[in-house]
Amino acid sequence: MKAQVSVEGMLSMSIVLAIFALVIFSTLSARETAGNLEDFLKKREECIRVSEDLYSAFVLGDGTTVFTKINRIVDIVNDTIYVRSTLGDQAVICDSRAPVVTSSLTKGYARIENLNGVLVIANV
Repeated sequence: MKAQVSVEGMLSMSIVLAIFALVIFSTLSARETAGNLEDFLKKREECIRVSEDLYSAFVLGDGTTVFTKINRIVDIVNDTIYVRSTLGDQAVICDSRAPVVTSSLTKGYARIENLNGVLVIANV
């Protein structure tokens, strides 16, 4: 009879530990999801800001120069803006509302120049 109580005790303890492990796992998973969402929102904000800066330079006309701060890796290809936190990172994509030359930018400051209606952007 004593041995049976020990087996039942071990079984109930195992179930409690399994439930505890599940709670810990789900909590860590929720934190990771929240971190990914925060990173996505920051990249999206940067993408929209760069798009707006490009559009401002375009609307203000030929010869306009606009300076902007780049906080992440930004690639512009075929009037589409790709923003990444790191090189291997998933990009957030948005469109430029103005024609812009293909560019790759790193963190720092960038100069946007309107040259005859075509935007050229480069790090400074």
